[in-house]
Amino acid sequence: MKRDVHLPNFEDQNKLAFLIFNIFTPDECQQWIELSEQRGYSPATVNIGGGMLQLMTDFRNSDRCMIDDVAMARTLFQRIESFLPQTWK
Repeated sequence: MKRDVHLPNFEDQNKLAFLIFNIFTPDECQQWIELSEQRGYSPATVNIGGGMLQLMTDFRNSDRCMIDDVAMARTLFQRIESFLPQTWK
């Protein structure tokens, strides 16, 4: 199920925003959570250009686990593809 999101800021009025529900089953969600917990989390940094990353907790104050997995990305894209516009502005 897809639900459009209204963005309140004037400069964001022509931007695309929506929520998609139930892309993954509860079991799949649990598998992703377990995988991320096995790999561990680290403070989320900000790309400041030139290949440089900086910790900026006033902008992004969270931890994250980055997983580069082609099969996982393919599955995600296949499930959301029908919700995406054919062309982007």
